Amino acid sequence: MSEITKVCQALTDKGITPTVGLIKAKLTQKTPLPEIINGLKAFQANQPHEPVIQKTPNVLDRMIELEKRWMHQQESIQSLQEQVEALRLMVKQLSNNE
Repeated sequence: MSEITKVCQALTDKGITPTVGLIKAKLTQKTPLPEIINGLKAFQANQPHEPVIQKTPNVLDRMIELEKRWMHQQESIQSLQEQVEALRLMVKQLSNNE
């Protein structure tokens, strides 16, 4: 596998569309532009479909999601506390009736 192909694959794996400029910047050896262009064309011709880009959540998105989950848990805890208090009152009333 040529270095051009490796660079193209590495860029594609990161969700970046390979371009001549990006490839040239990543190559470790000076390579003539026509060779880079031909390598890019060959790489593109061998791609069966569009690359699958896996989006990883950034820190802010992750923090927002965690805060939403925390808020939901707090609401659940509050609801459970209210139910426990209502049950305590029922038990107390039943105890007083005996």
